[in-house]
Amino acid sequence: MTEPFSHIESIRKRPGMYVGATDTSGIRHLLYWTFDDILSNFRAGRGTGVTVELFGDDVVAITDDAPVAHGSDGGDLLETVGEMIENFPSDLRDRGTAPGRQVRSYLPLVCALSEWCEVSFFHEHDRYVVRYEQGKFVSRSKILGSVSDFKVHFKPDMKIFDGVIHEENIRDRLEHMVATCPRFKAELRSEQGTCTISMPRGVATFLENTLREELFDPDPVHRLVVRENEFEMDLAIAWVRSSFAETKITSWANTILTTDGTHILGLNDALRNVGIAGVPFQAALSVFLPQPRYSKPTKSFLASPEMRSFVRDHVTTSLRRLVDNDLELATLIEELRR
Repeated sequence: MTEPFSHIESIRKRPGMYVGATDTSGIRHLLYWTFDDILSNFRAGRGTGVTVELFGDDVVAITDDAPVAHGSDGGDLLETVGEMIENFPSDLRDRGTAPGRQVRSYLPLVCALSEWCEVSFFHEHDRYVVRYEQGKFVSRSKILGSVSDFKVHFKPDMKIFDGVIHEENIRDRLEHMVATCPRFKAELRSEQGTCTISMPRGVATFLENTLREELFDPDPVHRLVVRENEFEMDLAIAWVRSSFAETKITSWANTILTTDGTHILGLNDALRNVGIAGVPFQAALSVFLPQPRYSKPTKSFLASPEMRSFVRDHVTTSLRRLVDNDLELATLIEELRR
């Protein structure tokens, strides 16, 4: 139980395989991995939200309220984390499939890539703190306290990373999480104060906020929500009457922020089908699907072909009906086309 984890050295020697880089973006992906895991557990019915605390010297604490999945004491949790380390490469491939997935599968990566990491949780009438340094077990102790949450308090290892934690990046990611799951609770605490993030209409609220920040009138934002079998889509789209407007799409797949992929291809297919391809628009698109496939380690490109047809077919039907029945929108699109 106190032996070094078997995959620690390979993770520490090749961090780019897991977080994409060793600069600021790598630290960001390490944190995002943790957030995404917590949000996936929320969608599976475990927990209600997350609290992120930022301290000086790039120290961060992430707290959620999902139950401890295994074990009756700190020793059992240690063994569970050790098993996750042992199976971590396969977990990397399986990430994003919440059913049956190990709760808090981010722990091995955080432990491996941190100078120090303290895992604190309440279970069986006691609160435990388990400490790791550079991925190796250091100590386990019981402390006073009865709050039934789970906290990971850590400092990314600056022998591995050459970067810093930016508060605005953390706030942006929490906003994206709440956009894809409006019932998810997110709170950010720092020296600047406490910020509670709320988006009651999901991606539609996100897009409205984005348009306001860019000084565009956010009305109207058109929204399409589809749930069919195990596939889900939440789309908000707007055409803005401005010569400065450019096409911009913010997208997520299973709560993970993406830059491109089959869901975006499906949206563009639909625009061509309706005859409005090339007209500038802004959109926010969130999709969920079982066992998503990605073409990049950081999960930024969705590669599941079935999502392209799902988005294309539903968006084509919805947009065609919208353009046919909304004369004002049809007139705006014609103006933007010129």
